[in-house]
Amino acid sequence: TDTTVYNGVIPLSVPSGNTDAEFAVGTTAKVGEGMSLIARVSYTINVSGNYQQIIEGQMSARYAW
Repeated sequence: TDTTVYNGVIPLSVPSGNTDAEFAVGTTAKVGEGMSLIARVSYTINVSGNYQQIIEGQMSARYAW
């Protein structure tokens, strides 16, 4: 059994020979002078079996001066 790390902190055991597919979409919106909001959603599945399904969401803000 192999171990992979998702999101930099979540260890997940997966059988060897694992093949994943990830589908993701994201957007960026400028909300002011130098300020942006970023959103991203992804879905990861194991294409060689039903070992894992992962739904991830990420939101962040960026300010540049």
